[in-house]
Amino acid sequence: MLTGQCYCGTVKYKVDGDLIRMYCCHCKTCRKVTGASFSTTAIVDPNVFSVTKGDEYIVTAPQGPHKRNHCSKCYSWVFSYSDPFPQVMFLPCGTLNDTPKRKIDYHVYYSQKADWIEVNDDTPKYSELLPEEELKQWVS
Repeated sequence: MLTGQCYCGTVKYKVDGDLIRMYCCHCKTCRKVTGASFSTTAIVDPNVFSVTKGDEYIVTAPQGPHKRNHCSKCYSWVFSYSDPFPQVMFLPCGTLNDTPKRKIDYHVYYSQKADWIEVNDDTPKYSELLPEEELKQWVS
């Protein structure tokens, strides 16, 4: 089991199961949303996720097909859903209290990577989103 929370601790959650994937997204939107060079995100089955504290403080910020859920007190992004992938949800890994057992599986939107960083790992790097055959592996 993994636990996580927003910056101020008002919203807390648990993941009672495995993370499906972890990835780094280098798109410009993720940079703006996180204020960082890229977003490290975990994909989880919504059936193993639950808010354990502060559900009433969660506000949703729609961003196109994505619905990012934030704490209304500190504005931390805590979890999100995406219309194209209704069978999974997304957790920003920076909100995890625990260290996941898995490592990064891949980088997406690498074509939009910030020029000020270098990524020197051996994980696959995709110029945009994952190829269709890879997407089907974790969204079916």
